[in-house]
Amino acid sequence: MGCGNAFHANLERVREAQISNGKALSNPAKLPEDSPLKVKYREIYPNAFKIKIPEPRLPNQELFQVLKEVKESEPNAKNSVAFLDPFGNLVLCLPDTFDKSPVHTAFMNITQNYAKICFKLMNDLATREQANEYLDHPRNGTFVFLHAPNPNSTRTIMTWGAYGSTIAETVTQIFPANFQYYCPPTKGTLHELRSTIMNLPPFYRKKAQLSVMQVAPEFT
Repeated sequence: MGCGNAFHANLERVREAQISNGKALSNPAKLPEDSPLKVKYREIYPNAFKIKIPEPRLPNQELFQVLKEVKESEPNAKNSVAFLDPFGNLVLCLPDTFDKSPVHTAFMNITQNYAKICFKLMNDLATREQANEYLDHPRNGTFVFLHAPNPNSTRTIMTWGAYGSTIAETVTQIFPANFQYYCPPTKGTLHELRSTIMNLPPFYRKKAQLSVMQVAPEFT
């Protein structure tokens, strides 16, 4: 109960700090290759804005292969996650990096790096205008996991928390969902995974409306 009270007390502050443009954005893929936005994201993921998925909510075989290659690039990784912006641009695709920290899951690496770079660009007068015009809030993008999170892992509970903090408010429900996966969990079942979601606090079920769905079968 104490944790819940502390969470709700800070929730509005978090929401106010989130990016919310409220206007149509331009496609960042069309920026020059030496633009600050592309340069900064490519410091984290060299292929940022180089790969485009025709339909951002319909991940394809190309993204599946990218996720597998990224996971295999990190010896201790159990998973990898991609983030697509509303234009279908692959902004980031990162693996777990447990050699750095046991909490450095692929999803944590994605959401933290996206936010850190965006914050730096928005707080620099030289790049603020470009960031405002080309960077969208992550709630409007699509997170794609190679494997669905393992239901009985404490890291999965952490992932749900990080997802809620990333989204911060009600998500417009668009089908397909903005949280997708190609393969089932490596441990546990999808039924157990859905059960963990249903037992989360109301914010995740009613506000963030956390829902995970599998990518179209032909790509799994």
